[in-house]
Amino acid sequence: MSRSILVVDDNADVRAILCVRLARAGFEVVTAGDALAGLAALNRCAPAGVVLDLLMPAIDGFEFLAILHRRHPSPPPVFVVSHSDDPDTRERAQRLGASELFTEGQTLHRDFPASLGRLLRRGTATTQAELPARAACQTSL
Repeated sequence: MSRSILVVDDNADVRAILCVRLARAGFEVVTAGDALAGLAALNRCAPAGVVLDLLMPAIDGFEFLAILHRRHPSPPPVFVVSHSDDPDTRERAQRLGASELFTEGQTLHRDFPASLGRLLRRGTATTQAELPARAACQTSL
């Protein structure tokens, strides 16, 4: 399993915080500032998972999920980020293929990288020895 995570969020501060925390936890992090850049990055880096903001201009997270599942028959798990834990939002995101919904506060919590790692391990069919940490933050266009 790859140890890379794609973070798609239009908020540069949130991307920077997640990048640092995930990199410290041993993930290689690729970031994208909007859905189109995120979809393009998926083709280049084949991440183990995607952290996706739902509320973005132009193409929102819901549309990203729909496009992702049309283009990729076996996409990586997508962990969506919402400002609230609204049941309708959760249901819609999961119907479109999201693996899990986190509130923005949860993703900014210091324990988020460990939670994400556990979810990724649980979602893999085979076990894997931990790869050496490669703490690199890359920004896609």
